[in-house]
Amino acid sequence: MAKIALGKGKSTVTTFHGCDTKGVSDQCSTDVFVGDDKKGVVRVGDRMKDHLVSGTTNNPCTLKHGKGLEPALSKGSETVIVNNKGVGRVGDKYGSEEISTTDHGSYPVEAGG
Repeated sequence: MAKIALGKGKSTVTTFHGCDTKGVSDQCSTDVFVGDDKKGVVRVGDRMKDHLVSGTTNNPCTLKHGKGLEPALSKGSETVIVNNKGVGRVGDKYGSEEISTTDHGSYPVEAGG
């Protein structure tokens, strides 16, 4: 079992990009929360916050994914479902080969499978 990932910047994401090696969660459920301060849980399809990915030789680290092109969580729990989507957990990935895993959730709520 792994901690549930939280949205709105409450979970960090390792990007493996040379420019921004860390990013943060962004989109999340608006009606399923974890903790007293009601942080929404990340679900499959929710996007992380935009971050620098590359640039040009003369201007490195100036390009972002772009609005609406931020990587989305591609896999989550198959047994814990929130709003008809698998919940994101520490270790799940945003995107395919280039993007990262959620580093941590702020609250000790876990989900399996």
